[in-house]
Amino acid sequence: MPLINIPISVIRELVVGSEETTLKDDVLKTATALSVKNNEKFVADQYIVIGKLGTETAEIRKISTISGNETINLVGDALLFDHAAGDPITFINYNQMKIYRTDVAGGDYEVIATVDLEVSAVGTSYNDTDGTASNYYKFTYYNENDAVESAFSDEIPGSGYTIYMLFNMVDDVAELIGDKLFEQISRISIENKINHHQLLWWFSPYSKRELKVNHYELLTDDDVQYIALPDNFDKLQDEFSVKYEYNPDAATDEYQYLKPKTRSDFWHKYSDLTADSDDALESYWIDEDNNRIYLGPTPATADMKIYIDYLKKVTTMDNQIDVTECPIPRLITLSVAIEILGLRGDTEKVKELKEQRNMLLAGEVEHNRTQAGSMNMDFKEDYGEGKYN
Repeated sequence: MPLINIPISVIRELVVGSEETTLKDDVLKTATALSVKNNEKFVADQYIVIGKLGTETAEIRKISTISGNETINLVGDALLFDHAAGDPITFINYNQMKIYRTDVAGGDYEVIATVDLEVSAVGTSYNDTDGTASNYYKFTYYNENDAVESAFSDEIPGSGYTIYMLFNMVDDVAELIGDKLFEQISRISIENKINHHQLLWWFSPYSKRELKVNHYELLTDDDVQYIALPDNFDKLQDEFSVKYEYNPDAATDEYQYLKPKTRSDFWHKYSDLTADSDDALESYWIDEDNNRIYLGPTPATADMKIYIDYLKKVTTMDNQIDVTECPIPRLITLSVAIEILGLRGDTEKVKELKEQRNMLLAGEVEHNRTQAGSMNMDFKEDYGEGKYN
C-alpha cells in the first residue's frame, strides 16, 4: 500500500517567478473576496495560492472576477483558514495532480487517481490501496479549468527512495543547510551541485576508480572495421585490455590480446579495409572522438566476440531515482552543504560539517586498509586433512 507523497519542496517549483501580490486587510475563513494591494496582473479563472506556500494555512482558490484595482473575488466555497494582512497571493498554473502507476520501471503508465493539489507544509499525498512496493509511479500537474496537463515527473518507486538516490540526497543537503522548504535555493540548483561534487569525488583518490574495472563484450560486424564502445566508456584499464576469441578452425578455441596502436600507426598499416578471411586480428586503436574501437585487420565475420576491460565515466544523476556512484552518499551531500554554507559565510557550520566529512573519509580509508589485508592472518596447510585451517 504505497503512500505517494509529493513534498512542498517539489511543488514550490510551480510558483518560482510567478505573479504575486499581498493581502491589504485581514480576511476571515468565511470570506469569498480578497482585498489586495494590487490585482492588476490577475484575471478570472486563474488559480492562486493564498498564504505562504508551505505553511499550514496555505490554500488554492480559483478567481471568479476582478473588481476595481484591489479586489479578487473567488469561485465556490469560502476560505478554509483566516489570513492576515500582508500574506502573499501567488499565481499558480495548476490546482490538481494526476497519479499514474505501472508494474515495472519504464513501463506503460495508467492514471489511477486525480487529487487536489495541497500547498500546505505536508505537500500532496495519495495512498494507493491497490498498489504494492514493486510498482512505480509518476505524476502530472493538472489545470481543471483549462484541462491542461504538465509533463510527467520522474519515476517514483513504490518501495520509496533510498539514501543513495538523488531525491534523498537533495533532501539531505537541504536539511544540512537548514532550508528544508527550499526557500533560499532550489532543488535543481542542489541537484547540479550534487553532480559536480560526485564528479570531484570520482576523480579523487577516495573513489579508487582505477580498481573498478568493467568487463564488456562487443560483437563484430562483417567487413566493418570498428565497433561502438559503451556509452559510459572512459578509458581502457591498460594496454592489455583488449582480447578476442580466436576460432580459426574447429579444433582451436583461444583468446588473443590485441596490440594498441596510435592513430597514425594504425592507419598506416590498416588503411586497406579489405577483410582477411581468417579473422586473425592483430591491433586496435581507440577513436575517442567517436567512442569507437577500430580493429586491424578488418574483421570478416559477424558476431565475433571482442572483450574489453575499461574504466567507466561517472554517471550523471538526472532522475530522482538515479543512484550515486559514491558508496557513502553523505560524503557528497556534506561537500555540497559546505560549499553552500561557505558562500553564505556561515563559518561555524562549515567547520562542523568539515569535521563530519573528515571522520567519514578517515573511516573509509581505514576500512579499505583492513580489507586490503593489513591485518595479521595465518593460514596453515594441512596436507593430511586436504584443507586449510
